[in-house]
Amino acid sequence: MFNVVIYAIAPVFILILLGVFLKNRGLLEDTVNTGLSNLVYRVGLPALIFIKVSQSDLKTLWNGKAVALILISTLVIIIILWHLAKLRIKDKKIWGAFVQASYRSNCAIVGFAVIQNHFGEHGLTHASMLLIFIMLIYNSSAVILLNRAGQKHTMTPGLFFKTLFTNPLILALLIALIFSFLKIQPPIYINSALNSLAKMVLPLALISIGAKLRLHISKKYCNEIALATALKLIILPVLQMIIAYLIGIRGELLGVITLMLASPTAVSSYVMAKALGADENLTAQIIVVSTAMAILTMAGFVYWGQISGWF
Repeated sequence: MFNVVIYAIAPVFILILLGVFLKNRGLLEDTVNTGLSNLVYRVGLPALIFIKVSQSDLKTLWNGKAVALILISTLVIIIILWHLAKLRIKDKKIWGAFVQASYRSNCAIVGFAVIQNHFGEHGLTHASMLLIFIMLIYNSSAVILLNRAGQKHTMTPGLFFKTLFTNPLILALLIALIFSFLKIQPPIYINSALNSLAKMVLPLALISIGAKLRLHISKKYCNEIALATALKLIILPVLQMIIAYLIGIRGELLGVITLMLASPTAVSSYVMAKALGADENLTAQIIVVSTAMAILTMAGFVYWGQISGWF
């Protein structure tokens, strides 16, 4: 059982540490890593999502309970965190960054990688299907939250929808759903190329995340970092896992949902916080700490799934 946990978690965080090492040794410069990140985000991950969903049976993938759980529980959590943070944190820039970093998971990279190692390709297909709903609630709520909390109120409804529906991951999933529904199969040579992209994307994405981490932690933010990390990695995913179990979600799907929601804070949180005038320094430091601690917490979730028989 311990070997199962190690196999699911260790390769993911070894690649992240490799990214840290390459960055510190000057072997992966910021300009190169920016290009690598764009390749992953705009080409690799869309290819992965398209391959997994377009070749799947939608009837077996769809689970209304799982979708409702993700949308409703995440929205309720955001509203509660929003009001609690406003009461305890006076600086709007800080509470906006704190709330976003407390709920927004790196599920498309770290989550996908752990799920692939633990559940295999079928688990990754489930994760790809759920990703659109997670991204919809994450992106829409983050824009609203950070517009209210930040200093740059530049997001109009038109720009918001344009940003949402030009997202390459969402576009890839929508196109994949059409292909799956209509039973369209791309030519073999295109499938082969997309499969090659899909196989390389998660290792490259994990290395890129490691290269982006900045390991300096400011004492100014210690309380916010500790609380946001605890919420992100333990409190919120445990709560959502229990709710999922109580409403009848079991087995692999429960594990996929749990590991996606228990992933560390998304690197994209920093980009959005900076763009909308929230505290990007706090966001960056929560990303670093949550990513470092996730090796233990995600291993704990995998171990619990094994000994409990929940997933």
